[in-house]
Amino acid sequence: MLTRGSEYGDSRIVLGVHYPLDVIAGRVLGTYDVVQMLNNNPQYTNATVNGVFGIGDVTTTGNFQTVFNAARTDVTNLLVAGCGGSSIAACAASGAPDRFSDLAKDKADYTARLTYGLPTLSFAQAPREAAPAGGPDASILLATVYGGDSAAAKTIAPTGGMFGSLSTSTINQILVNTETNAIAPFYGTALSYWARLDLFAAVTYFQGVTGTLRLAASDVVTTNVTVANGGVLGGTGTIATTKVLSGGALQGGANGQGTLRINGSLAFQSGALYLVQATSTSVGSTNVTGTATLTGATVQVSSPTNSFKFNQAQTILTSAGLNGTTFASLVTPTGINGSLGYSGNAVTVTLNSGLGQISGLNANQRSVANALDVAFNGGAAAGGLAAIFNGNVARNLEQAEGQGATGSQQTTFNAMTQFLGVMTDPNIDGRGEAAVPAAAAQFAADDSEALAYASKGKARSQGERDAYAAIYRKAPPPVVYEPRWSVWAAGFGGSQTTDGNAVLGTADTRSSIYGTAVGADYRFSPNTIAGFALGGGGTSFSLGNALGTGRSDLFQAGAFIRHTEGPAYITGALAYGWQDVTTNRTVTIAGLDQLRANFNANAWSGRVEGGWRYATPWMGITPYAAGQFTSFDLPAYSEQVITGTNAFAQTYSSKTVTASRSELGLRSDKSYLVQDGVLILRGRAAWAHDFNTDRTVSATFQTLPGASFVVNGARPASDLALITGSAEMRWRNGFSVAATFEGEFSDVTQSYAGKGVVRYSW
Repeated sequence: MLTRGSEYGDSRIVLGVHYPLDVIAGRVLGTYDVVQMLNNNPQYTNATVNGVFGIGDVTTTGNFQTVFNAARTDVTNLLVAGCGGSSIAACAASGAPDRFSDLAKDKADYTARLTYGLPTLSFAQAPREAAPAGGPDASILLATVYGGDSAAAKTIAPTGGMFGSLSTSTINQILVNTETNAIAPFYGTALSYWARLDLFAAVTYFQGVTGTLRLAASDVVTTNVTVANGGVLGGTGTIATTKVLSGGALQGGANGQGTLRINGSLAFQSGALYLVQATSTSVGSTNVTGTATLTGATVQVSSPTNSFKFNQAQTILTSAGLNGTTFASLVTPTGINGSLGYSGNAVTVTLNSGLGQISGLNANQRSVANALDVAFNGGAAAGGLAAIFNGNVARNLEQAEGQGATGSQQTTFNAMTQFLGVMTDPNIDGRGEAAVPAAAAQFAADDSEALAYASKGKARSQGERDAYAAIYRKAPPPVVYEPRWSVWAAGFGGSQTTDGNAVLGTADTRSSIYGTAVGADYRFSPNTIAGFALGGGGTSFSLGNALGTGRSDLFQAGAFIRHTEGPAYITGALAYGWQDVTTNRTVTIAGLDQLRANFNANAWSGRVEGGWRYATPWMGITPYAAGQFTSFDLPAYSEQVITGTNAFAQTYSSKTVTASRSELGLRSDKSYLVQDGVLILRGRAAWAHDFNTDRTVSATFQTLPGASFVVNGARPASDLALITGSAEMRWRNGFSVAATFEGEFSDVTQSYAGKGVVRYSW
């Protein structure tokens, strides 16, 4: 009938009476008006139409649905009478084939006449579109085929249509799924939807289901069903005997619940899919009253909630018999393992968490994955952590691990190292020199680093040496040592970059510190000096891949002592550090969760250094060796939610981390006499070995107490090259200033630091 109707419009083009666009527009407007009439739109009922067919004005009926039903009854009775009283179907089957008996040709002709070859847009350019908002319900056109649950459909087809009884929303989805390509001139207009309706494809939809159609529980399809390549049919309704072609998919239930019922048999072709949706409590399933042939099909599991029930067999299909067939394979989401079971005429699926078995994970990702596997497979409720299975699972694991909690360790070690360096620097406050007795201060030997005068660098003549010798032989001046205080202030700071490790899964880490220190030194004897210092400052760090940031406020206190014997010296120092630490990280696995932790931590450090200075004609050279340690006491603490949920918030275990270091190197110094003082240049080159470079924390998910794991932070290299350069200016009035640059370098670490010192001695 549809093809016959399209042929009438086509004849107008053949006769040259109309253009194709005229015929298409006529079909579109006619379809729109019929829909309005069958829905009894008040603007169309009891309306006066002027000059109809030359017979004058006509008033339309007050109820098109009643007229339609009466006309259908009259036409049916007329056809039955013409068939000699037999049914129309029997009459049609026994009659001679006519030119419209070839269904495939009829469909091809009808489809061609929808556009007449006019320019169309691809579905990528013009996606299928639903009916315009506020417009009439086009599903009424299929009421005699599929029924409907609207008032109009219930009037026209109270017991459903000839192929079933579907809800209005399901019928409208069929209309969308069967739309043709948009005609370019119509697309974007109010007529576009109506121009794309393909009623032939909609009527024959279940002969080759395309697109996605999910049946409501009340939906019933009484005609045999074929799911075509690319089509997806599912839901909780009832359908007849079903065949799923290669590339097609059948889905049992909806959203992981309910059952699709098949009154008849089910057959999957090789390459077909059976879709199973799962939740934390159930799976969707299919019940087949007849036999089910599964050979060659693949079961594909997904979850609308990213949650699953683990380690429990769940039924996904029942039938009257499987004919000895089984599914070819099972496909599960990333991080989910599963197996199929066959018991009698039922098929079951058993799922378990397999995050730790994902290939290509790094150590950090696998650590948190294994912890989640143990908890999930042990029966713990996943809750919000179920989102870990959504999207890019490897990236989710990286965000979930909380690597940012390791950042405070390295910044603390750096801060304590710099504070110890300020206190024990042999070049600050004249610590590297023995005191000059007051009576001899006016004479400076060439190889001395006396503060008031510097050697001019000129070798004495033999006569000068004899004269000085004679003076001392005649009357050596009295040597009187005067203990003295000096105070100093220093500013220090620096930054460090530590490369991450792909195998461990550690991210590049950047940290910085800044601080000031003030201290006082007291020289007990010409060879012994001791002092103390107080400092304050802050630290900050950030991890690559947006894995977290942190900062702290810092207080430091320490004391040192230094003793020299001739060219030899030994220095010892102890320091304490207190921090108020804040960490922040953002988790985007399920929305936006901003997590923050705040805690107080303590650090203890010590350093011992010894060396021997050699005076050369060019400069002073001091080989030295040193040992140093820092112990960082991390308390147990928990993250708090700033925005979002606490699904991925963690609690961290207390831990004491001790990092020890040895140093071997050379220090150098060179003095120059300048106006009113002395300019001293110094340098250092050394090798340092760090004995503990592990930067780890132990974490537990707050919402899943059974999931504990260890996460690594970026590790500095064990062996580093140390470089130092400094310049100091000492004036004769007791003031001095110094500036120092320090660097630490390795294949994974680059550290740059500096300090400035001002002192006054009296």
